[in-house]
Amino acid sequence: MEKVKRLWTRQEFDIDSDYFKLIDSICLLFEQRPPLTDRCGIKVVWTALSVFHGFQYICYSIQLVRCAYKSPINMEELTSIGNLLVVLTVAVIRGLSLAYHRDNMLELKRYVNKKSCRRSDPDAFALRKRKYLKINRYAAWFYIVTTMNSFTWAFTTGLQEDIFKIPYLIDGLSGSTRKSINVFFSLLFVPWCYTVWYSPTQFITLLSILHTELTIIVGQFEGLFHKVIEKYAFDAYELNHMTKMQINRFWFNLDNEFKNALSHHIAFVRKLSLLRKVSNVNFFIFLCSSTLITTFNIFLFLVEPSLGRVPLLLMAIQYISETYLCCTMFNNLENENDRINYLVYARDWLNEVIKHRTYDRPYCASIFRNAIFLHQQVGSGLTIRAGGIFPLNLRTFTSMMKSVYSLLTLLLQSIEMKPNY
Repeated sequence: MEKVKRLWTRQEFDIDSDYFKLIDSICLLFEQRPPLTDRCGIKVVWTALSVFHGFQYICYSIQLVRCAYKSPINMEELTSIGNLLVVLTVAVIRGLSLAYHRDNMLELKRYVNKKSCRRSDPDAFALRKRKYLKINRYAAWFYIVTTMNSFTWAFTTGLQEDIFKIPYLIDGLSGSTRKSINVFFSLLFVPWCYTVWYSPTQFITLLSILHTELTIIVGQFEGLFHKVIEKYAFDAYELNHMTKMQINRFWFNLDNEFKNALSHHIAFVRKLSLLRKVSNVNFFIFLCSSTLITTFNIFLFLVEPSLGRVPLLLMAIQYISETYLCCTMFNNLENENDRINYLVYARDWLNEVIKHRTYDRPYCASIFRNAIFLHQQVGSGLTIRAGGIFPLNLRTFTSMMKSVYSLLTLLLQSIEMKPNY
């Protein structure tokens, strides 16, 4: 426990801490491209693991074909190996998509790790520290649990069921040799759990941090809003009794602060265009596969409810949960951005002030123009579309669940069954 405690103490946050250090270290060997490292040993291990996983995937595919052509068909075996192959295929394709956009992902990570907005502000520091510790804590526990689950599966189902073993294993081998090969083949499944969860953990972590950075940016606008509206808009007495130099200094500082906040928001919106590129194909694949897997697994469970088919239901719940979580995080980004619309209403009051001032007009006019620009930028929204079709928000999640319901109803009616409600 002391060693674990010392290891966790090293994870203390400072302003230059890397949000992704732990997650990237865990998943270093499970990208679909060679890892970014100069250590030859790691590259050799990655290559060997890729070859073994390719071999295992081919074996599972052969077993699926054998199950499909077996007479009579064993539905339990077919659905088990079929579900596993679909999950692995989706994980590999999403991993390839992330590998293709690796440079964009690295640029996004560099952006959030810069922590440029309100870098020296104690409130922003506290917010970032909470996020950093939360991400590392959840990632550590998640991968511990998922690794234990994978080991459990490997030494039970993976080792006992013939469909998860190497097909056509040479009969001439001795029993101990065959057993050793089967144990090794079964243990190869454990690293797959990191491949399967690579894309979700990368995206969920990135979206969570982006939301924190946007909250800090919005907080900067909020501070300006309170400075202008609460202090002067409802009671202009103090402003009216300032000297010319004081008023000029007030508008000059306000203009500079507003430009600074606006520059951070512009940078955020530009970086979000990279997220659009990365998310486009990745989440299109995920949404389509999630809809089909959820529908198919729930359908099989409803047709013949049994303990043996509970894993099908659990897999459907897993995909529903991941879809809901990702759509919620994209939705939160959009909602946080929309808060700025309320904060830029101060431009209306500033426009009225301009009519009564002459010596501070350049600063007021600059603030007003920038507020108009910000309003238009916020109005454009931060919506990201999967495949250029489905907006990633809670409305899309609701539509997906309605589609699942409709498909389930259609399938159940096709076998003259009605869902029990």
